[in-house]
Amino acid sequence: MSEKIRQNELITEKIQNIEPTRMRIEDIPQIAEIFISYWGTMCLYEDYVFERIIRQNLSYVYKIDDEVIAFCLVEYKYAKDTVVISLLCVKKEYKGNHLGKNLLSFCINNCNELELKNFALHVSTTNTPALKLYTKLGFVISDFIKHYYRDEAPEDSDAYLMTLNM
Repeated sequence: MSEKIRQNELITEKIQNIEPTRMRIEDIPQIAEIFISYWGTMCLYEDYVFERIIRQNLSYVYKIDDEVIAFCLVEYKYAKDTVVISLLCVKKEYKGNHLGKNLLSFCINNCNELELKNFALHVSTTNTPALKLYTKLGFVISDFIKHYYRDEAPEDSDAYLMTLNM
């Protein structure tokens, strides 16, 4: 059996019964590491920003043996009944196992139980996998924002505002 197939089987086995847990301040170093693995920098996300958002108790992680493998950072931002999905990230070696979709769905359901019915997020116009995921979950494009991501190359700097109203 090839090493790649065996590795995929081990990952599938590990994540089979995984449950979301509330994000904690102690998770910040691992969250930052995953974030940096994608974008190479922390950009606007300093530890104090993560702490402020985590204290709102709407953000969740998937962990295996205390290792964060995926996270969904959710925050109140615009109005009392509206939340923003600020970040959804899955550790690269765990991608392709529906962790992002499942975690985002969990966070949306959790917010619904708290009577938070309106969701918003920004996504790069070039991030096709994320656009497909958000559309599949019912988000619709509400606005186009030119040069939203100021740190990115011009071809990757535009974003869509996507919203979901339950």
